[in-house]
Amino acid sequence: MSEDDSAVTAADLTVKGKVSEGQGRILPLREVRQKAEAAAVRQALTFTGGNISRAAELLGVTRPTLYDLMERIARRAPTK
Repeated sequence: MSEDDSAVTAADLTVKGKVSEGQGRILPLREVRQKAEAAAVRQALTFTGGNISRAAELLGVTRPTLYDLMERIARRAPTK
């Protein structure tokens, strides 16, 4: 932060490490959020063996919210 600690500066946002997901380009924040959301849902469902109630609890959302998230993620998924 700045000297008076009241504002965040560009130097505070320096990212360490290699950019891989975007292959050197900056991803739109919406895309980053969608990817993170999908990864968290997949991880929770895998961890709970597909138990929706437990996965929702781990994610801190209600079951209906998790069902909505799963539906949105499925709509965004590329078709084969």
